[in-house]
Amino acid sequence: MSFFPTNANQVQAFAGAMYGTQIGSVTMAQVTSDIAAAGGLKNALNAYYSASFGSLPTATVAATVAANLGLTGAALTSGAAYITAQLNGVAAGARGALISDIVNLFGTLSADATFGAAATAWNTKVAAAVAYTGAANVAAGTVVAAPASVFTLTDDIADTTGTAGNDTFKGIINDDGTDNLSTIQTGDLIDGGAGVDKLEISVIEDAGTTPMIELANVEQVYIRSLNNGNGIDASLWTDVQQIWNNRSTDDLDVANVQAQVVIGAKDISDLGYDVTYEDDALGSDEATQKFVFQDVGDFADKATVELRVMTGGADVVTAVEIDVTGENAVDLYGDIDGFMESVKVTGTGKLYLEDDGDYFDEATLVDLSGNSGGVEMGVTHEDVVVTGGSGDDTITLANGTALTEEASISLGAGNDSLLDDGSDGVGTDAVLDGGAGTDTIASTLLTVGNRANFKGWEALDIAGDNRTIDASLFTASTFSSIAKTDGQAGNVTLSKLAGTKIVINDTSASNDGDTLTATLATATGTADSAEIKFNGDGGSTLANFTTAGLETITIDSQSENTGDANEVTVITTTDNVLSKITITGDKDFTLGGVTVNTAATPTTVTTVTTSTAAALTSIDGSAATGDLDITAGASQVTNNLTMTFSTLTIKTGSGDDSVSIGGRGTVETGKGSDTVNVAVLGVTVNVGVDKDEDTVILADTADYTGATTSSTRFTTITNLGEGDAIDFSSIEATETEINDFTTDAEDFGSLEAAIDGALADGIEVNLFNWVDGNTYLVVDGTNNTVIRLTGTYDVADLSLNAGVITFE
Repeated sequence: MSFFPTNANQVQAFAGAMYGTQIGSVTMAQVTSDIAAAGGLKNALNAYYSASFGSLPTATVAATVAANLGLTGAALTSGAAYITAQLNGVAAGARGALISDIVNLFGTLSADATFGAAATAWNTKVAAAVAYTGAANVAAGTVVAAPASVFTLTDDIADTTGTAGNDTFKGIINDDGTDNLSTIQTGDLIDGGAGVDKLEISVIEDAGTTPMIELANVEQVYIRSLNNGNGIDASLWTDVQQIWNNRSTDDLDVANVQAQVVIGAKDISDLGYDVTYEDDALGSDEATQKFVFQDVGDFADKATVELRVMTGGADVVTAVEIDVTGENAVDLYGDIDGFMESVKVTGTGKLYLEDDGDYFDEATLVDLSGNSGGVEMGVTHEDVVVTGGSGDDTITLANGTALTEEASISLGAGNDSLLDDGSDGVGTDAVLDGGAGTDTIASTLLTVGNRANFKGWEALDIAGDNRTIDASLFTASTFSSIAKTDGQAGNVTLSKLAGTKIVINDTSASNDGDTLTATLATATGTADSAEIKFNGDGGSTLANFTTAGLETITIDSQSENTGDANEVTVITTTDNVLSKITITGDKDFTLGGVTVNTAATPTTVTTVTTSTAAALTSIDGSAATGDLDITAGASQVTNNLTMTFSTLTIKTGSGDDSVSIGGRGTVETGKGSDTVNVAVLGVTVNVGVDKDEDTVILADTADYTGATTSSTRFTTITNLGEGDAIDFSSIEATETEINDFTTDAEDFGSLEAAIDGALADGIEVNLFNWVDGNTYLVVDGTNNTVIRLTGTYDVADLSLNAGVITFE
């Protein structure tokens, strides 16, 4: 039917036809004023036409009006022609009123074979525009939603009906078995009416009988379970489209769901969530169940919320679609366990996903392309097709039969991982593509025979491997990094890695005692390096890292837990180019030793040992904040070639560090109470100007063997301060006093003579100040040792007890 042509109707119709707009209250007030000023509605419409469209050809105006009326196809063509002819037949100053007349006429054509459908739709638009109460102008045909209302239920049994808006109904179940304080009661009826309506239920105490509430036209149910004794019965719920477990702290069981719903969960962890359908509620033996998860479980610790979906009758869920935001960890089980052939994940969140606490056995299609947060899950089917998303996805293969030609894995963008947990192999035809990003594949999956099928991978995970792999053979990938997510099965050798830097990410938390050998395909000779990063759920030990051609090695000691410690038992280089090792991180770390030039060829005279200086001059732990334990510097002999570390400098960090230096060199302690073990003379120890209590321990091998002009016969200690100690108990542990030998030393013509005099006087511990401005401690015990203190110290500054001197 057409609309009655009041001013409001005609103004809204004119605005819709000419401008495609339904006008708000602000503009309508101005139009009302214009009508009065112009002497009537028609005069005002003529003025609007002249101002907005007077300079345009009538055909252009006609085409705009016909399109705004909703005409299409042949009706649009004939309608535009009719309007053009009418406009051309009147004076230019009368065309606004003419358009109004044409629009009024069009509204009467709802039964016309050509224009009826468009006219009916047009009348609906005009009616909506007249009913519009907003202040601003909006597009013609905009439907303004009715205002939402909130209904708080009472403890009376009642029928509650909502409005046309998106209403919310709120109630509680609080039955402790004695006092019933519930506002959700058996016999309640809620009819949401129009709009998208929501029922919010808080289960505070549920020791009695589960209330049977009847729902109609309520699309969403949000349940917060604080004590869910008997669960929620959905037997009388119709029209419900979504059921949500919302911020619960206790298990939730929703039973007798009458029709398929979206199962949602928000802000829950460490609990169970059961949804049970009525028999044949899904109406399919190939049903798709949709889920929405928002911060469910603990993604970081892989602590899942157990979500059980139960079906009955002939219903079978064979596909799941999951949308996620935030970080989530979910275990799907129940009647869907073992039947999920298709898994699709969308959304911006992260998801760790299990099938009844394990991998997905029946999934042949895994589609993560709509997810950007990253998904971690395992699959076992030999025909599986996996498409990754743009996040960092991790897929674990545990197929008991080798992948077939039907299978493929394409992980897409993001730094993805394809791991191996007992896989029977990838077959000869399946293509495994890491896609964009820095992607990791289990080295145990690699086979040289079908190497062309491994595409777009940059890192090798050596967990469970014990093989030698030439990375350059896999030309469709560029392997430059190494991951270690679990312990090795034996020694692993990776040769011809790409680039100039070998990156090792060890998250294994393992101590397997095996060797990892890694070398570059081409070393530049000046800027080749390795970076070893520890960051597991527990401490890790890399027993032996063997390499060649690297000038620097950086070690970053991290972990997920307080108190964890990491270790590289020994770094071995087969050549002599390694010059610097840097240690960082906030977790304790042990470097058990550095062995260089192990591939040295025998010298020509096998009875004579040749000495060569090691290129290694720096072990720098000054940026580390965990406790360090560093052992290095002892001379090494390979095929009669002795490697010496006489220029090695070791720096500690801000923890309570320990250094054992086996040869001549320098130790610089940082903050923290550090311990320096000196095996030979010729070591300089700078204990720093900090006020922490450092200790220098001299082994009995730090032996002064006679007069010499070389300062390498001394242990030199600088910046000795309050609380610092010198421990030579392995040489002399009985004396309790220090003899001041300064006056006697003045009678000797040289430092060496003065030392010899102190050793010959029969006193075990002597101290004297020398003309060079330094102080010398001479210890005559099972062996002899000499300690040079930079600066002047008096006997009164030092105390001696059981072979330990402490600065007071």
